[in-house]
Amino acid sequence: MCPFLSEENRMAFLNIFMLIGLAASAIPLLIHLFHRQRVTTIDFSSILFIKHLHLHQSRALKIRQLLLLILRALIILLAVLAFARPVLEGPMVAWLGTGVHQQTAFTIILDNSYSMSAGGRVASPFTQARKAAQQILDRMQNGDEGLIVLTAVPVKALPERPTTSLDLIQTTLSKIEVSSQTGNIADALSLANALLANTTSLNKKVYILTDMQRRDWQALLDTSSAFNIDPSVTMFLYPFDAPDISNVSVDAVAVNERLLIRNQPEQVTAIFTNHSTMPIKDRAISLFVNGVKRDSRMISADPGKSGTVKFNVMINAPGRYSGYVEIDQDDILTDNRQYFNLTIPPVITVQIIGNSESRYFLEQVLEPSGTLQTPIVVQTASAGVLNDDQDNAPDVMVIDGSVNLSAIQTGNMERYLAAGGGLLLFLGSGIGRSGYENTLLNDVFSCSVRGRLGSPGQRESYLSLGQMDHEHPIFTIFQSSTDALPDAPRFYASYHLNTTEGTRVISRFTDGAPAIIEGGKGRGKAILIASDVNTNWSDLALKSMFVPLMHRSIKYLHAPETMSHKEYHAGIPVEHFIDWNTPDTPLNIVYPSGNMTSVKPIIGNQGASIIVSQTEGLGVYRIQDGDGVLNEFSINPDTAESNISIMSTQQAVALFNENKPHIILSTAMSEDGLDKTLLQSQQGYEIWKSLIWLVLLLVLLETWVTRTISHKTAGESV
Repeated sequence: MCPFLSEENRMAFLNIFMLIGLAASAIPLLIHLFHRQRVTTIDFSSILFIKHLHLHQSRALKIRQLLLLILRALIILLAVLAFARPVLEGPMVAWLGTGVHQQTAFTIILDNSYSMSAGGRVASPFTQARKAAQQILDRMQNGDEGLIVLTAVPVKALPERPTTSLDLIQTTLSKIEVSSQTGNIADALSLANALLANTTSLNKKVYILTDMQRRDWQALLDTSSAFNIDPSVTMFLYPFDAPDISNVSVDAVAVNERLLIRNQPEQVTAIFTNHSTMPIKDRAISLFVNGVKRDSRMISADPGKSGTVKFNVMINAPGRYSGYVEIDQDDILTDNRQYFNLTIPPVITVQIIGNSESRYFLEQVLEPSGTLQTPIVVQTASAGVLNDDQDNAPDVMVIDGSVNLSAIQTGNMERYLAAGGGLLLFLGSGIGRSGYENTLLNDVFSCSVRGRLGSPGQRESYLSLGQMDHEHPIFTIFQSSTDALPDAPRFYASYHLNTTEGTRVISRFTDGAPAIIEGGKGRGKAILIASDVNTNWSDLALKSMFVPLMHRSIKYLHAPETMSHKEYHAGIPVEHFIDWNTPDTPLNIVYPSGNMTSVKPIIGNQGASIIVSQTEGLGVYRIQDGDGVLNEFSINPDTAESNISIMSTQQAVALFNENKPHIILSTAMSEDGLDKTLLQSQQGYEIWKSLIWLVLLLVLLETWVTRTISHKTAGESV
């Protein structure tokens, strides 16, 4: 149904396409103009005495012909309008009591994003909106068909298709609760529009029940000019907001695992934001690990401001730990907690193959003497250990750039990687005396050597380590700037590498050339540094970043899945990588609720992964095999929904009416106003029968006028 008049009292048409016939009302005018006689005037002195009489009669005839033209045009116009089935809607119809219920296809867009849970002195917006949805359903009658569309991402319809079973829709409504997800009004409108397009009803209505949070409307604001809605749909907007909301969100939690040192405190950093209009002061925020409170702080923040708080926690035993940071209760509880995962590695065996200088630096970093203890056990060996497959292969191999590898040794190295081993490879003088750059580099790192830059031992010119991929686990602890580090290492000699589309460059030199590349083979991961740890090649071993870089590289190569601190948001399917090589063996997903489901891993080029599609619940998800927990990850709310700034109804009306003037939005701020608007929207008065009677009356009048003109014309001709 398409509104014709606007605002309160309006006319609409149930068969809008018949209005194309309005163009036919111009036919009588065209016929009149076509048959209009062109008279040539000739003056005769003998008949000048009748000239004035003729002019008088001619004027009268023209008036009758004009009246006839208007009547014929009106007959066509009103007949077309009658077939278009016009309906009067609005307060006048309801007040007169002349309205009848129109068979309706409807969609209730119910905002169930977590901002709708805001408490306070009144009922939450969601409670109000669900009550309003029930009122809408109560106004429907047998034969009406509809459904409910939820705005929480990803949006979905309940039921999946419009149904005439109002009982089913009411039962569905009673089970809907506030989600832990963000909302998207644009996606909800698109889905509603698509579903209503398949209905046979000509009277289509969409009811939007929302708290008007600006973030949920953002996608519509960004795409309004290209947003298409069926012109036969009438929309009604009902805003429900909670005044004077106090909301502070925990936005993110980061575990700063700098070094693999035992009995040292781990640092957990949390970011929070005050979304309220009033400042907060001395609000408690706490750290929990495995359900036990381990630390607590007091925070303060001005309106709209964010802050950072740091916790220290001592964890001695190796293993997997889960925790969360929680802030005291406020009006929106969903965003008061952020979950995280922490892994303390067991013993990691590292085999170093290289010259004495390189081994010294690496040994001191990975397995230091004195009171400091790491979970790393260092083994040293020559390249000869790579001549055969190792029975007791280490967890990670570190190969110095001076090592010359044969084709047999590189082949064994690739098999070691495919079986799940880790490799840290420095490029140095040895590469020029071997051919492994044509095999190992291509197969594992998708690159090749173009040439060498600089000379070992000369320090006049050098490259620095510049741009880093700060999303990569080994670089997350370093500064986020894309510029060169203040204490960046100097590389006096390095290799210029050719890359391909499959090359993953995670750091570059200051001239833009690849500096550090990640590769892999089968289940194994590998890191390549385009220079050597030898001090003739670089001063990397003398810089402060060398220790955390080596520790994080070893941990990542040993168990990359334990360093995957990706942010996963509620409602968004998750692809999580795991250390697994039996694709036919299913794994179990244990949800935060305790429910469990089975899933088959997917073996791809990047290793094994699982897809978890049901992520509405907040908390820790565990991936289990028959022997226990294989991996863990956390699902948190997207705190973009925490911002309680709203869009006014005037802005929403302007948004639609500017680009789609055929769409009407009605607002009702109170319960009484809601019921009144519903009454007006569901009642209408079809006037096509009255138009048909008027057409018949005009036809009779047109016939009388035609005969009158004919008689007058005949009398004058005599």
